[in-house]
Amino acid sequence: MELLEKESIDFYLERNRIPFTYAFFKEEEYDGLNSHQEAVLEFLNCSSRLQACWLWRIGDSIEKGTMVSKKTYAQKFYEFREEKINYTDIRFFDKMKDYPIYVNKEMMKAKRVTPKALWAEDGIYRTSFLNAPQGAAGTEEEFNQLNDRLFPDKDHLHIYLWNNEFTNYYNNGRYWDGAYVWSVYDEKRKRFTVFDASLVMI
Repeated sequence: MELLEKESIDFYLERNRIPFTYAFFKEEEYDGLNSHQEAVLEFLNCSSRLQACWLWRIGDSIEKGTMVSKKTYAQKFYEFREEKINYTDIRFFDKMKDYPIYVNKEMMKAKRVTPKALWAEDGIYRTSFLNAPQGAAGTEEEFNQLNDRLFPDKDHLHIYLWNNEFTNYYNNGRYWDGAYVWSVYDEKRKRFTVFDASLVMI
């Protein structure tokens, strides 16, 4: 499995006003649920790098009194390739900070989701996008355009929705309005799109 780095960081910087983070992976040797779990773990590795970038950006902006450009932010993302999640046997994460990221693989659970259910009018994904508590809610048109772009052929997708109790990364979402992570495999394009939402008040 290979993280599509440039596509992922470019998309993040383009869409960073919405409460969703997306990452993209090439997967030539699909192995069902095992591949989905690997994709989620690699997504969290990517999220760890983004967290490191965010913390660096705050420090750099305070020190220099200037905003960090998207180009510089992307370059920093590439430099943080060694930033990884930490595996643990901890089973209760609620008292921990959400970074560094800790994961208990044994606690990961997933349920199969049909494409129809994912894009349902009252589905978690759509309603989270349209009613985001961060004040970054999108419109119905934006939601449809985004998902037509990400998933041009919705008939060949394998989708799982994962629990959020296996890591400290989703503590804030659990406390507030919810935290969700989906893994979507496109069998025709042989690629994963993994995305999450932490719905928190700020």
